[in-house]
Amino acid sequence: MKLHNSKLTAFCLFALLVFTTVNCSIDESVVLKFKNHEQFMANYGTLDYLLGIFFYSSSADNAASLEYLVNELASNNKQFFKMSVVDCDDFEDPEKINVCSDDYKGSLPQVLFLEPPAQAINPYTGKPMQPSEHRYQGEGSPNAIASWAKKQMPSFSKKIVSQEDMDKFLSDTLIANKVILFTNKKETPYIYRALTSEYRDRLEFADVYEGVEDVVKAYNVDKFPTLLVLVRKEDGTYEKEFYESDMKIEKLMRFLKRYALKEKVTRPVPEPEKKPEKPKEEKKEKPAIRPSNLTHDTFDKIFNHERLVLVHLFKDEDFHPLFNETLKKFQ
Repeated sequence: MKLHNSKLTAFCLFALLVFTTVNCSIDESVVLKFKNHEQFMANYGTLDYLLGIFFYSSSADNAASLEYLVNELASNNKQFFKMSVVDCDDFEDPEKINVCSDDYKGSLPQVLFLEPPAQAINPYTGKPMQPSEHRYQGEGSPNAIASWAKKQMPSFSKKIVSQEDMDKFLSDTLIANKVILFTNKKETPYIYRALTSEYRDRLEFADVYEGVEDVVKAYNVDKFPTLLVLVRKEDGTYEKEFYESDMKIEKLMRFLKRYALKEKVTRPVPEPEKKPEKPKEEKKEKPAIRPSNLTHDTFDKIFNHERLVLVHLFKDEDFHPLFNETLKKFQ
């Protein structure tokens, strides 16, 4: 993971004025503080939520304002994304993160967001997928950062564009209960993305755009958004449970909790898919180089071009060994 030499454009002005002389510290009840590279990497590959990371120096003049900013972001947006910090002054092995190295400390603070991959395992290699990195370079206010970060949020929801898609979605019984959002928005709403992160691998999610009329009519949906939970019964059929309250994140979390598994389902690791092999091209043997006999008649023919000509003068019947070796190199 590498960060370029770029400073955050500006800090929250209010925080800068109020907290410059106040002893403000990271609230570790809502902000994860990475203290070493091992802890950092342990979280790097096991994300369900978008994770923001602030790299900073606690000895800098603006440290208090930055810590206030991070606490604000974390407490006001904890249902949508998570926040963490790396204090380069206190990090146990700064040489393993280039932004904390002596060469880059002048570029602090820097802000990076990690987006979890849609698939945990790469189907071609069978190895864990890595998160996508998004570097923030905008205004340093809580609202500006939060607005930008929400656009990077992952969605672990399947897009249903036909009845065939819906049938396939319902036939997967690894996770019994299904959640479906019927929406008139082409982009998956931030609230729904947050729900898919919170209950990833404990509920199965899908979203249906209003234009997929056959699926919308099949479930008698006439208003958007509509949230539906399909509860799988022992006979393999589904019971419908419509959400009837406000589309508030806290209420939605509580509603879905009653249908979610207590523990995550471990999805089977797929066998690595073999990429189609290109047909092997037959190697064509290069024509052997045969020396020509240099005579008065062939002189013009041999030397009437710009190619390199090797002339071997000998008096015995056999070629000199070095001449034979030279010919082999140009075969």
